[in-house]
Amino acid sequence: MPASNYATTGAAHGITVGGQGHHIEGGVHITTLSELDELDPQAKTELLAQYEQKVHDYPENAKYHFALGLSYLDRRLYELAIASFKRALGKGLREADLYYYLALAAIGGKQPRSIELSRIKEIESLLQASILLDSERPHAKVLWALIKYDYYLANGFRVPPPSIEELLYGLDSTLDSAESRVIARHVPFSETPLTRALLARV
Repeated sequence: MPASNYATTGAAHGITVGGQGHHIEGGVHITTLSELDELDPQAKTELLAQYEQKVHDYPENAKYHFALGLSYLDRRLYELAIASFKRALGKGLREADLYYYLALAAIGGKQPRSIELSRIKEIESLLQASILLDSERPHAKVLWALIKYDYYLANGFRVPPPSIEELLYGLDSTLDSAESRVIARHVPFSETPLTRALLARV
């Protein structure tokens, strides 16, 4: 989207970005990383500044911490993203999404096979929590399958349950290509026929 499509209005009343607008004051409408990924750099910078101000003004408001976490994650500021997401947890706001994005941030932009086992277990627990809260979450399942392949199989370890096949069963009709680009941008997987096939499905 060209930068000319974006504008900001009324800092005291929130920020509106784009033709239809993403208005902060009445509720944050940037709710996925793929939505944020579509904005131009100037709009992202403006949103980040507004979210930081909102968190400062309303420190107990979970939706602002969640939105700020997405902005940090988009910029690969993984530890800051984790801190923001954790402040939003347990407050009844998009908990399945929070666990999914916490897992993505916890990977820290690293290739899964290079991450220590304790961290992998933490990431798997976050993805499991996301799926338990919303069993229809395709991207949490695909990300978990990719991690299982790149960490366990690539390192010659036995894959603990659930299996890769179980995680991927029946997901074709529910996957979103925009979210796949987000996964591929933040997690460097080895280039293999299986990872190419998996990422082509998301």
